[in-house]
Amino acid sequence: MGPIVAIVPAFRAADLVGATVGSLQSTERLDRIVVVDDGSDDGTDEVARTAGAEVLVLDRNVGKGAALAAGLAHAPEAGTYLFVDSDLGETAAGVVELLDHVDDETVAIGVPVAAAGRGGFGIVRDLSAAGIESGTGLRLVAPLSGQRAVPASLAHRFELAPRFAVETAMTIDAVGLGARIVEVAIEVDHRHHGRTLRGVRHRAGQGLDVIRALLPRIGVRGVIRSLAAVASRRFRR
Repeated sequence: MGPIVAIVPAFRAADLVGATVGSLQSTERLDRIVVVDDGSDDGTDEVARTAGAEVLVLDRNVGKGAALAAGLAHAPEAGTYLFVDSDLGETAAGVVELLDHVDDETVAIGVPVAAAGRGGFGIVRDLSAAGIESGTGLRLVAPLSGQRAVPASLAHRFELAPRFAVETAMTIDAVGLGARIVEVAIEVDHRHHGRTLRGVRHRAGQGLDVIRALLPRIGVRGVIRSLAAVASRRFRR
């Protein structure tokens, strides 16, 4: 399958990226761990380097999608990529379980343990799921999960969407390229923004990103149907 390379996009993640890298290293299943410092100003690069990762530092913040693309370009020789969020900390080792479910035609998506009420309202998740279902027929449990194992033969063919829509677009594009999508329950947990003002602002931006990524993939009518589906589910609750 070729080398297994973990790509960890990180922005202002100095508090957790070291533990994330250390946890990934403890599995001894990865050939390289590449942290892409997306224009951080808090020493994220130094922490990641000290923890033992290769570090690619971007001059400015370009968003998650572009950071992942930079990581792919930095390590083009991989056979399999493991995409890992930087804020998993000591639970990051759980992501490597996805490697047991990936092959040349399969993308494995990690379904993390329940947020135990610490997450948001689920609206952006439902919008992503509805958009993916509209474009592919698939109904995913964790459409926004950043924990993914992807064969290089597919990864280098993706047109990665900018910012926080990268996972939604990646799923639709993978199916369009003939890939099979599998979801795998994994024991990981990450930082939760919660139902705070900061969390609401974060999810509003995430929602706009998802809509922008869906438009060229499922069209205006598809987006409207997806929004209507989300509203309908919310109303029934």
